Amino acid sequence: MRTDLLLGAVIIIGFSSCLKEELPVPTSVSARGDAMTLQTCMGPGYQDQLWLDLRTGDVVSTNVKTAWDLAFESTTDGWRIFLNGSKMMTAWNIGPVDITASHDTIGMAAGRRIDAPSGHRDSTAIGDWRGHDDVYIIDLGFDAIGVPQGLRKFRFHMVSATAFTFEVARLNGSQLVSVTVPKDPSRSFTSYRTGTGVVPIEPERGDWTWWSLSIRISSTNPSSPTSFPVCFLLQVFVWPK
Repeated sequence: MRTDLLLGAVIIIGFSSCLKEELPVPTSVSARGDAMTLQTCMGPGYQDQLWLDLRTGDVVSTNVKTAWDLAFESTTDGWRIFLNGSKMMTAWNIGPVDITASHDTIGMAAGRRIDAPSGHRDSTAIGDWRGHDDVYIIDLGFDAIGVPQGLRKFRFHMVSATAFTFEVARLNGSQLVSVTVPKDPSRSFTSYRTGTGVVPIEPERGDWTWWSLSIRISSTNPSSPTSFPVCFLLQVFVWPK
C-alpha cells in the first residue's frame, strides 16, 4: 500500500514539474479620462444626416438623407462605389445587356444586394465593376416618409486617378445620359445625386470624425434587408496617454 502511494506521488510530481510557469496577468489599468456625452437630433422624421467633430462636440455639417445616392472613392487609386444605405437602396447586376433596351424587375427581389452593414469596402452591393460592361438596376430607395424614389439603370465605364465615368438610363432605356464625376481630393468620398450630379455632402477631411445616419440591420440573407432609423446618443471616453 505504501509503495503504491509513493509511486503515485512521484508520478504527480513528475507531471507537475513539466508544466510551464504561468505568466502573471498585468493588474494595472490606465485611469479613464474625461467623458463627453453628445446628443444629436436627426430631425422629427429622422431625415437628416449629421457630421460630427468628436474633438469639439460640434455638428460641422447637416444634410437630408435624400441629398445623395452614390458615393465614389476620392483617392487616386479609389474605384469603389457605395449606395446611400439610409434610403434602403439596393443594386441588382443584370449582366452585360443593352442599357437602352427595356427591362423589368422580375427576379430583382432575389438578385438585389445591399452594401454590407459592417462597412467593409470589399462587401458593396455593386462590387468590383471594373473590366466588364454589366448593367445594374439600382433602387433609389425611399425618402423620410417612405415615398419610393424610383429605379435607374447604371453602367460604370471607367475610373482614373481623377474621375469616374458611367451611364444612367430609366428602366425602359430612355433618357440615357453619360456622366463624369470628378474625384474631390479634399474629401474621402465624392457624392452624386441622380438627375442633379455631384453634390458636396461629406465635409472636407479633418473637419469631422463621426457621422450619424439611419442604421441598417441585415438579415442572414443579404437580399432581404430590414432597416430602421435611430437617433444617436454618443458617449465618448478619453484616456490619458
